[in-house]
Amino acid sequence: MLPGAGTEITTTGNQSEVIAPDILTNEEKGKLGLDENLKVEAVRRDEKGNVLIFKVGRSGLPPDSDADGLADEKETQLSTDPKKQDTDNDGVPDGQEVEMNFNPLDPKSPPQTKK
Repeated sequence: MLPGAGTEITTTGNQSEVIAPDILTNEEKGKLGLDENLKVEAVRRDEKGNVLIFKVGRSGLPPDSDADGLADEKETQLSTDPKKQDTDNDGVPDGQEVEMNFNPLDPKSPPQTKK
């Protein structure tokens, strides 16, 4: 099994050690004013364990359950299906249709006119 993103591997002679990422708890995120839904990793802590430097991982992006390029919240606003990449079954993912200014709800849609 390969280490995940953010995992460090240190080697000494013939020995290897995998160091897992230092993921912040929800309490720590709250103290820093960060949303609990974000994946946040401590990069550096002080001698008391307080977070000095942190980074927000990719999972900090809004959820996109169907991986079509539109966040679930945006899909709700547009009335597309957040669990289906291509709501109108025209072969083009919803996110790409929105990007191209097409209607992701109409399989025969011409470009939407901007208001």
